[in-house]
Amino acid sequence: MPIPANEQIGTLVGIAVQKVGVLPGATGTDDLFTVVGNVQLVSVLGEVTSVAAIGGTSATVTISLQLDPTGALAATNMCTGLDIKGDTTHQLYTITGDPTNAMVVSITGVAVASFVTNTQITLPGVILLNMANAGVEADTAGEITWTVVYYPLDFGAYIEAAA
Repeated sequence: MPIPANEQIGTLVGIAVQKVGVLPGATGTDDLFTVVGNVQLVSVLGEVTSVAAIGGTSATVTISLQLDPTGALAATNMCTGLDIKGDTTHQLYTITGDPTNAMVVSITGVAVASFVTNTQITLPGVILLNMANAGVEADTAGEITWTVVYYPLDFGAYIEAAA
């Protein structure tokens, strides 16, 4: 009996979850995904899907991803910041897996594969988008559709789009 396609994907490449993240408009965060249990991230991809104004009069608009673990641990960078001022729809963002490397932006609409350097194993918590405007604030609006692909490492572990 053939295995249903969604089960094949879950076993061969990981489980994918998607969330449309809203740029905070100024310095701030947006909760993207809730991680329950320990998981290994296989891929993180963001695509600019809606742009009202990225940057406006700000000198730079920097985004990064962080994991805010449940409990007393401090938020941890999953990558360093990338200036997205002036980016347009269908721009793609990925991370290498090395938290000291900047987020990677596509040049021609073809993204560098995520986690080409390392993989990341996350504790339970929230994956969030961190944004900072340098200069005039509250002049950035738009949406980035984020997709994470992961393997659960604990029985019952999963990732879901944050509310």
